[in-house]
Amino acid sequence: EEFPNINRCWDKNEIVQYSSSHIAVAVETNQGLYVPVVRDVAEKSLSELILQTNRMIEKARAIKLTAAEMEGCSTTLSNAGMYDVTWLTPIINLGQSSILGTGSVREIFRPDENGKPVLKKEMGVVFSGEHRVHTGVEGLKYLNRIKSLLESPLILLGVNC
Repeated sequence: EEFPNINRCWDKNEIVQYSSSHIAVAVETNQGLYVPVVRDVAEKSLSELILQTNRMIEKARAIKLTAAEMEGCSTTLSNAGMYDVTWLTPIINLGQSSILGTGSVREIFRPDENGKPVLKKEMGVVFSGEHRVHTGVEGLKYLNRIKSLLESPLILLGVNC
């Protein structure tokens, strides 16, 4: 909701703005990739989102999704972390304008404010956007907001940190 421009697509030679926020989730199945759409994400609690996402993932894995359950959104989330990768180049799904890809959480030494090595946990997050719809700066601002939410996840629960 903070980034309405991310919730747009290119369709029939024009940019189309979606009025509701729906997010697809990449699900690998024994018959290939399925991308079920989780509807109205901005209007749901975190627990409701988890339940709805899990239901859609189960339907995808059982190959029981309808075409309507895989369309009508601008963005897909793709988690490649279980494949022990740091970064990935996610490919935008047909009919969408962006995809957000995550890699594995890694432990890595980073310098603190005094230059001393400190063990940190990091995860690679990549935004791929359709340039007819998104600018690079827009994608970077979106990534920075996602970064801040991942660094302070209690914000997602409505807790001020």
